[in-house]
Amino acid sequence: MITVQKAETLISNHLQRASECLLSIEEASTEVLREDLKADRPLPPFDRVAMDGIAICWQRWSKGQTEFRVDALQRAGDPPKKLLDTSACFEVMTGAILPEACDTVIRYEDIVLNEGQAKLLDKVKLEKGQNVHHQGTDYPQGHVLLAAGHLMLPPQWAVAASIGKASVKVSQRPKIAVISTGDELVPVDQVPLAHQIRTSNAHLIQAALKQQGFQDVQRFHLVDDKKILEEKLAEILAEYPILILSGAVSMGKYDFVPEVFADLNVKEVFHKIKQRPGKPMWFGAGAQAQLVFGLPGNPVSTTLCLYRYVIPALWQMLGCTQWPCRRFGVLQEEVWFKKEMTYFLPVRVETHCTAHTLATPVPMNGSGDFASLALSDGFLELPEQRNHFMKGEVFPLWLWKP
Repeated sequence: MITVQKAETLISNHLQRASECLLSIEEASTEVLREDLKADRPLPPFDRVAMDGIAICWQRWSKGQTEFRVDALQRAGDPPKKLLDTSACFEVMTGAILPEACDTVIRYEDIVLNEGQAKLLDKVKLEKGQNVHHQGTDYPQGHVLLAAGHLMLPPQWAVAASIGKASVKVSQRPKIAVISTGDELVPVDQVPLAHQIRTSNAHLIQAALKQQGFQDVQRFHLVDDKKILEEKLAEILAEYPILILSGAVSMGKYDFVPEVFADLNVKEVFHKIKQRPGKPMWFGAGAQAQLVFGLPGNPVSTTLCLYRYVIPALWQMLGCTQWPCRRFGVLQEEVWFKKEMTYFLPVRVETHCTAHTLATPVPMNGSGDFASLALSDGFLELPEQRNHFMKGEVFPLWLWKP
């Protein structure tokens, strides 16, 4: 068996950067940017009024003037007006361009308006240029606002819109095949016999992938027949660059997956990791650089391996290493684990007022207890070098939701 860190490294070494595509801003979603987004003009593009109020020439106030005649209104979106008489003022709206010959904005709260006259309240002190967001003070024209590799979330799409990018170059998400195996599995809408169970792992994997924005996902179910497995997996390998299997990778008599993939010229990169749960995980690379993740069939093992290895690898392929981010949690109970392997411990989490993420273990009845797993928020990764973990210690935390 190899370590968790070695498995992570081996997967990373076999990843190829995803291709690029243009995505319309109308289809904005969580994507990885593949081009630099530059300011097409200064930001802000003009001297921008930052408060509702009046705009004046500061020099007039500095010489003692405290009452100004209101000559006009400068609205947001209107071309700039010019103050012809600097002893007067303009009413201005937030977001409007600063009128010509004006350099200072006084908010409504600091004046009294009466019959076209604006009078400053007593003791109001002004600074030249106050409440004006000056042209180019955020960024100059040509400045790289977002570099390639940045994650495109709503604030980033707003930046793209502001610089006129109707389409943005992003990483192309791969097609993914999710494959369940096992004669004991029946469809969700079918009533199982006493010796059968409904399929759930494939739906979990598909739901997790779609939550992460991977929409081009197709589910397959294959029976435990070596010939059928070989025929169907050959077809899937020819069409899909990413295969995620659940089951048939352990040491059982009908766990044919590693043997079948060897026959299909898929190189085994590793099989078995020093971890619990999920020790039998298998990973291979196809002749056309397909990636094949063979997850153990027990539901808890499937879930933890998916979030620990597969989803981070997919984001790395897209060119992003910050999502899903690995956080850290504070263990809330003493834990003993006597095996010399990494322990993935399902936990519930809450955020304390100290901003610490508190992680409380969820009682589990083995790696088949998917019902108890549904009560968790993620899992702590407890290192293999130890067997005793104290309350209050901090460990890596992987969550089901971003």
